[in-house]
Amino acid sequence: MLQDQFGYTLDTSNEAAASAYRNYIDCVLTYGTEWHAGEEAHSKDPGSWFARIAEADGTICSYDIPAAASLIAAMTRDSQGVSDIDPRAQLYMKAMDAWICQGDPDKAAQTYQEVLRHYPKDLFALKRSQLLYFAAGSVPEMLSVCQLDQVASSHESSPYYHAMLSFGLEQNGQADAAHEAAKRGVVLKQDDAWAHHGLAHADYNAGRLAEGARTLLSYAHYWDDRPLCSFLYTHNWWHVALFHLDMNRYGDAWRLYKERVWEGRGKCDPTNIQDQMGALGLLVKLYIRLVFIEHYRQEWLGGGARSVSEPSVEDIKAAMKVVLGRASATNLQSHYEPLFDVLSVAAFTITGNDETATKMISEVESIAKGMPAKRKTAGDAWLGAMRGSRAWAQQDFIATVSELAAVLDDLKYLFASYEQCDVIREMFLHAGVLALAEGASPPSPDMAKVSSLIDSRMNEPRAAHVPCYAILKALYLHAAKGDGDGATAKAELVRQAGQVETKYASEQIDV
Repeated sequence: MLQDQFGYTLDTSNEAAASAYRNYIDCVLTYGTEWHAGEEAHSKDPGSWFARIAEADGTICSYDIPAAASLIAAMTRDSQGVSDIDPRAQLYMKAMDAWICQGDPDKAAQTYQEVLRHYPKDLFALKRSQLLYFAAGSVPEMLSVCQLDQVASSHESSPYYHAMLSFGLEQNGQADAAHEAAKRGVVLKQDDAWAHHGLAHADYNAGRLAEGARTLLSYAHYWDDRPLCSFLYTHNWWHVALFHLDMNRYGDAWRLYKERVWEGRGKCDPTNIQDQMGALGLLVKLYIRLVFIEHYRQEWLGGGARSVSEPSVEDIKAAMKVVLGRASATNLQSHYEPLFDVLSVAAFTITGNDETATKMISEVESIAKGMPAKRKTAGDAWLGAMRGSRAWAQQDFIATVSELAAVLDDLKYLFASYEQCDVIREMFLHAGVLALAEGASPPSPDMAKVSSLIDSRMNEPRAAHVPCYAILKALYLHAAKGDGDGATAKAELVRQAGQVETKYASEQIDV
């Protein structure tokens, strides 16, 4: 029998099937484009369980979940009574059944982790285990699975491992260690786009905005030069745009959206739900910053005029309609990505399509009711975030605060990173400030959460480097009608934000 790239035995002696299987595993680890390699492996050796597993995994990655469920069910059925199935293949099948057929990502992650206890060099099992802990909202386990003794000792010099370790570290608040791990990943393989992604997360959370943007841009040629799936291509450019957004370089963020994040250079797949989600996430953030932050900054605090390179509100709405048009033809009814649903509801409401937003919420209500008891919190977070985002888009700020306050601590269940979900926290904070201005009672528990989250943000390592944070705190003090020390603090925050903005405006960052 032949072996995979980790040195473990496959259940085929057909070199073409084994080569196609290895190509599929490489595609997963590199975020490549050969997603049909598993199907090819199966066609070359229909009797190989590993080939069938790769075919089913590729079908999952294409978001054809009904077809994947059929493939997995057929494997489960065909394996009954068969005594000579490779033990690793058996665990793979068990994990896939838990993931797709049982709807239990945590159980699936644990099963892939069991693969690692016996086959610690298997980076495919590690990739899937971490992904499924991510899907389950089990953030500590995203890191601990990478730190299993045998796994860590097996991969000191392995490409791709350190990028996974970096992601687990960063999502657990260890930005410095995440940065070191990502750098190690790049040293081992310079074109590893997931390691570049790790650097983006670490730099962003440390407040190294200009440096982080430059670092990513120094690797961006790899994203164009090699086959890279549209998700990671557009997602890494989303991170570049996010750096610019937090530097208040709105014009650059808008240009990056148009040229790279959405239909950029032919690398975006506008039918892909991940690409759509990234586009909507950036558009909603731009809308928040320009409609809420900049508008009220000028009205309440005074501030500079908008640059001609920045998008108008109508520009953002028009862009939302384009993305939603693509989504309506492909992904709206799938409900496979909770954050996509949250962002879509907000965007539909902003652009005047309340009917579709209401329909989506109703569909998710039905799904949430049918979720197993252990996933109830995840269902509540999904539904609450959708309701809150619609209330925010309707400018019903008191309802926004009420809905989102209940789910803020559970956004990890939305199958998205802390940074991706931060758009929801921004909705909550801006709604809280404006609800306060409209006369909502500050002592209420929900408003106390607004104040607490603002203070928490001001204590983050990156707070001094993000002008929006200081402005938001000043807007909060203004809405609370603070005077005396409050007025002094407000003026100081505005001054600090202005200094940081001036510094960023002079930065030379070629995008």
